[in-house]
Amino acid sequence: MTLRYDYSSWTPTVDSLIVGPGVEITCTGGGNGNANVCQLLNAGVHTVDIGDDGIAYALTSGTAAFTAVSPNGFNFLNLAIPIAGITFTHSIAGMDSSRVSFTSSSISVDMSGLVVEAGQGFALGVVAVPEPASAWLMLAGAAALGAWVLRRR
Repeated sequence: MTLRYDYSSWTPTVDSLIVGPGVEITCTGGGNGNANVCQLLNAGVHTVDIGDDGIAYALTSGTAAFTAVSPNGFNFLNLAIPIAGITFTHSIAGMDSSRVSFTSSSISVDMSGLVVEAGQGFALGVVAVPEPASAWLMLAGAAALGAWVLRRR
């Protein structure tokens, strides 16, 4: 998976992430951390955790004021599963679903103008496109049920 952070006139930061157990990115303030995006997430302690079916961002300490410029936000690219939809929860004042968009393989979150306090963040749940094998199995089950009902009549 790739995390690209777009910020105004800066060249976007790009991080190639290997998704596994635990938090993938921790930015510890002052531009420090284990990812290129930490150059921009430089106030407070930020974490990004990517799971099998979702992404969670949190500010664990401090306050982060995201400048009101466009673009200013996260772009989660090349997700491993095809996306049919997303669920979105957050605890950040001023954030709403209009700030989140997605394609079949990416999710973008606009952080422009938001102030995030310690303990706040967002979670994105990924609704995967059903695999063709699963769809065929479901269709076969429905056909078998229909045949059984017809036979009983």
